[in-house]
Amino acid sequence: MTTLKEVADLGAQKTGLPSRFICAWFYAENGENLPQDNNFANISYSGSNLPSDGVFRGAVNIQPNHVVTYGTWEDGLEAWATELAIPVGPTKWLTLDLEQLKACNGNVEQMAKLVGESNWATSHYDDGRGPGSLIIDAYNNTVIEGWYANVPTARPEQLSVTVQAGQTLSGIADEYRIPLGVLQRYNAIPDANKIDAGQKLLLPIPHTVHAGDTLSNLALTNKVTVALLQRVNSIEDPNKIYVGQVLWV
Repeated sequence: MTTLKEVADLGAQKTGLPSRFICAWFYAENGENLPQDNNFANISYSGSNLPSDGVFRGAVNIQPNHVVTYGTWEDGLEAWATELAIPVGPTKWLTLDLEQLKACNGNVEQMAKLVGESNWATSHYDDGRGPGSLIIDAYNNTVIEGWYANVPTARPEQLSVTVQAGQTLSGIADEYRIPLGVLQRYNAIPDANKIDAGQKLLLPIPHTVHAGDTLSNLALTNKVTVALLQRVNSIEDPNKIYVGQVLWV
């Protein structure tokens, strides 16, 4: 059975947008399951004869409420990506396009707000806390958090060490000037006194919070989850970080 995450991963390949954001967008619209009409973009058509080109490629029928049904989820996702790629202008009635979302540089809050403010949403993704708030809620809910949870993967600028015989986690932490608890939590080590020779450890990088930083944006930039950053840095409220704060990412 195809999962919403698998659909979002393919959507990320097609558009260059973060998979988790796409997953949250679709989740806010359809819940955990794929839409029965395979129509991720909510494309509708009011004519009598259904066209078969462009965003309608793969469409099989029109429902009484004018919503188009696609034959497969792949066709529906392709229609979503095609519609999103059309630039805002005279040939597009929607007020949102891919370049606007890409210009957010992975900032989840900004992207969700753009979707929420566009006529794509028609206020559909606002639960009273602002445009796109339902997408943000989905992005951070326990279901999607579980789908995307991970121990971090190495980034090009990030050091890793291979544990040598006789080394201890506290000794490695001291050598690289990383708090012991941070190093332990970052690598998901249950017992700080038990590491094995040959085990590979990633070394988190300190980041000083600047104006405009959010935990979700830092998570996206560093290819980790918000939950991991919260756990590593002992942050209870992901919406409360402050300028000058040092976070390990």
